[in-house]
Amino acid sequence: MKLLILCQAYNKSHTNLGFFTEWVEEFSKKFENIIVVSRDIEDSSKIKTIQLDKEGRVLGFRFIYSLWKTLIKERKNYDAIFVHMIPEYAILAYLPALFLQKKIFLWYTHGAVSLPLKISNILVSRIFTASFDSCRIKSKKVLSVGHGIKIPFGESSDNLISKDEIKLVTLGRITKSKSIETIIESVLELKQEGKNVSLEIIGSALSLEDVDYKRNLEVKIKSLSLADRVKFVDGVPHEEAISKLKNYDVFVSASKTGSLDKAVLEALGLGIPVVSTNEAFKYILLPFRLFIEKGDSLAEGIKRAVSISETDRVELSKNIEKNHSLDRLIEIISKEIKSVF
Repeated sequence: MKLLILCQAYNKSHTNLGFFTEWVEEFSKKFENIIVVSRDIEDSSKIKTIQLDKEGRVLGFRFIYSLWKTLIKERKNYDAIFVHMIPEYAILAYLPALFLQKKIFLWYTHGAVSLPLKISNILVSRIFTASFDSCRIKSKKVLSVGHGIKIPFGESSDNLISKDEIKLVTLGRITKSKSIETIIESVLELKQEGKNVSLEIIGSALSLEDVDYKRNLEVKIKSLSLADRVKFVDGVPHEEAISKLKNYDVFVSASKTGSLDKAVLEALGLGIPVVSTNEAFKYILLPFRLFIEKGDSLAEGIKRAVSISETDRVELSKNIEKNHSLDRLIEIISKEIKSVF
């Protein structure tokens, strides 16, 4: 069976989507032929790649024309279409796919139930998601399959945490839904208790709203006299991000999205303790007292994370490896796609 993959980016250097090249590599082991179609493409000696129009407006006429032209031209080289994260792509691909009798499958992880998601739910054969909280549309087409991460599981589970210096990190897109100000406030609380604590915020602001949010955070950091404790680090490619995570003691997440954050899973998989307010991680973190209920102190959770045992860190890592490894995820998705034919 042959698969065409339609995605935002197939580029290992992309700071947010660089990991997707690993997905494609795994898919190539499951299908006879793979074609990757995207606006942001890096050349590959193993995978056929096709770059869509990137000069015109995203989802504009030139983009649609290049997409339809590609789907029709390559019709003999694929049996199904797998769309990563963008319901609008599934909608735009539907007419040529219907004409060519090709089925469409969508991967989607976001708390918002947008109009494009509702429309694509009607058009696609299946929607894959990391958890039901990560795709909240009520539909029999939605299949919760866990996330897919590829890391050296457990590599940092025996790292010693110095109680004299606590190195915190949060990683991902700098956007309002991540509630980074809450993490900054926890640093202030720990500082006032006399703790030697630092925080690095690794990520990029992608939209104008994100840029404004980051600017407000910088003002807050300065007003709280935390400029020597809290630093921003530009987003880095996925492989580099995984390597950097190993340098920290505790990963902190105050996200309000309710979705399974891949960066949190990667930290846990490495064996780094995570403190989170995100409801999606309650079932994972609550047994270890690392989930922060509404109204509870994030700073207190960080102090508990510093004291977590190596045994608990190993257990958390094994949990993530069992339920969220990349090879497991792609195996499930591939079987589901093939079962429809």
